[in-house]
Amino acid sequence: VVQQPMGGWRCEKCNQEFEAPEHRFIIQMSACDYTGIQWLNAFNDVGRTLLGRTADEMVMLGSQGRQQEVDFVFRNAVMKDYIFTIRAKSETWNDEQRVKCSILEAKPVD
Repeated sequence: VVQQPMGGWRCEKCNQEFEAPEHRFIIQMSACDYTGIQWLNAFNDVGRTLLGRTADEMVMLGSQGRQQEVDFVFRNAVMKDYIFTIRAKSETWNDEQRVKCSILEAKPVD
């Protein structure tokens, strides 16, 4: 989406206008267990589960200058136990093969 000079936002893909954008999470993080550490990507639904807030709420906190609350949300999400469903995908970039892992689902451990 692109912000319009007179207010509002326009989606270039569908050419529709909206009052406000819907912010979404794209999170890169590391997770560890007894086998080691793995870098993971998490997107919007998983981000809401991990942080307990929506991306719109986090943007609003940041834009209101409430950085301590933003920091608290992230600090509160660290070192928690979850059961992740992960998709591992092999990709080649610059003639180098890598495994990219994305979290599909996150469930807190009881």
